[in-house]
Amino acid sequence: MTALPETQLRLLRDLVGYVVRMRPSAIATTALGVLSSGLELAALTCLIPLAQMSAQQPISPGWAKLAQMLGHPPEVKLFALMFLTLLLLRSVTQTVSLVLTARLSRTLIAHFSARALESFVQHLEFEQVQKESVGHYMTLAGDEANRAAQIITALMKLVPIIALFALYIVVLVAQSWQLGVGLALFGVVTGATLLGAFRKTHALGRRQQDESRALNTHFIESLNGLRTVRSLNGEQFVSNRYDTMIGEYARTCFTIDWLNLVSSALPTVLLAASLFFATWQLASAAWLAAALPTIMVGAMMVLRLLPLANAGVDTVLRLTADMKAASNITDMLKAVRTARETDHSLLPDLDEPITRIAFENVSFRYAGGASQVLNNFSATFKKGRSYAVSGPSGSGKSSMVDLLLKFFAPQSGRILVNGRDIARISSSALRRHISLSEQATRIFYDTVQHNVSFGRQTSDEDVMHALDEVNMADFVSGLPQGPRTLMAYQGSNFSGGQRQRVGLARALLLSRDVLIMDESTSALDPATKDRILTNIFSRYRDKIVIFIAHDPEILERVDEVITLHPSPAREDLTTSAMAI
Repeated sequence: MTALPETQLRLLRDLVGYVVRMRPSAIATTALGVLSSGLELAALTCLIPLAQMSAQQPISPGWAKLAQMLGHPPEVKLFALMFLTLLLLRSVTQTVSLVLTARLSRTLIAHFSARALESFVQHLEFEQVQKESVGHYMTLAGDEANRAAQIITALMKLVPIIALFALYIVVLVAQSWQLGVGLALFGVVTGATLLGAFRKTHALGRRQQDESRALNTHFIESLNGLRTVRSLNGEQFVSNRYDTMIGEYARTCFTIDWLNLVSSALPTVLLAASLFFATWQLASAAWLAAALPTIMVGAMMVLRLLPLANAGVDTVLRLTADMKAASNITDMLKAVRTARETDHSLLPDLDEPITRIAFENVSFRYAGGASQVLNNFSATFKKGRSYAVSGPSGSGKSSMVDLLLKFFAPQSGRILVNGRDIARISSSALRRHISLSEQATRIFYDTVQHNVSFGRQTSDEDVMHALDEVNMADFVSGLPQGPRTLMAYQGSNFSGGQRQRVGLARALLLSRDVLIMDESTSALDPATKDRILTNIFSRYRDKIVIFIAHDPEILERVDEVITLHPSPAREDLTTSAMAI
């Protein structure tokens, strides 16, 4: 059994292949590291003729020939200058290689994290999103993106280490075949000893990521549910639970750290003990005196070999611990690529305005749900008319909206837009024609202007006009920074009604073919609500307006009311329409 089985090696290959395609400079940076390693060995070998000269022994023929090729006599100054020149080049190339590697590492962290968010918000189906905790997505975009980047960095550092280690072995074996046999035995013993550590580290790495996801989820849920936590006097409960969870995570991290440290020190201990035994029992005093220059240089190489072996073991151990991150990141990158190809090459756009929406015998059940939410639901929405969809909680009002926006797909029946099945229309193209204003408005940690425009290139005048339509322009103008005022976390520096109106302004600014209002006036006072409704009915008189509402005022003002009636068994749902 190997430390990195075939499946993990395949993951590494896929991840490295992706990075090389995205950042070809990784190859050049790694090659520079290998070159720098070669310069180190070349510098140290220059000490051999220097040691021979200091011991007043003749230098090896190869060195004398090299001096002749350079046009200089084989003297101490020549070899000293060669050593210093190569040492300088080694320092410069190593520094440049490390800087480039660090830059690539930071770039990859940002790239993987950005692709993770793209995967979540653009391509991942809602049913898939709901299968995982929020900590899973936080960890994937944060900790695992970092770990995947570190895997690439570790590999880029490992290649020069392996190259330098191999070159040292070759040089040492050339000095003594006995030493070569000893190093080979040392490698076998060390590898066998470390095999268990590799397996243990891999298992701990998986546990570390599971614990990270769990504590991230608890942290976010505690913060988002702070009102509930405090109303239940549960502050100490959630704090103690997080303390316990992060304590377990810290212990797992420490276990990995000490296992890596002990395993990294093992090659040094074994090699030093082996050389001590060989010198004490096998080498004679006469042989040691005759071979003193070579022994001195060999000793320097062995001293350099030990940290190389430690670094190599440490790198492999960290690779083993981070392989789960490589698996998750690689799967995510493949999902992004597949979703991009599917959405853009197979599904056509919707170029014309939406004039008619038809639900035909639509049935829908959430994954794992005990009963149908919609059963044979049929309704038609036409341009130039306004609608209210009403019914008790759980009757499928919001689910109908989710299906229209392709957040979920019905189990049976179909939804037609202008006579075309939305299953055959690109999701992004369909949503470009529909605006949704929700009851629980999502406020982002950004300015009022950006919360209204939400990434669209609009002027301050357009934003203020949208705010005026929801009776909020005067309030925003009176703020110290006006529309540039920062909205705090979840809009906590604005009231519930103000947050709801920001969401309404966001939807109205789009001015799309279909406006869906999902209980989005519930927090407004009567006068403000009346003005906003008047603006909406005037502005959207030639479009489709759909209210998800129980408000009697809205039910009286729309052209048609569609009421959803759950059966007593909560299985079958029927609809009735009342023309106004």
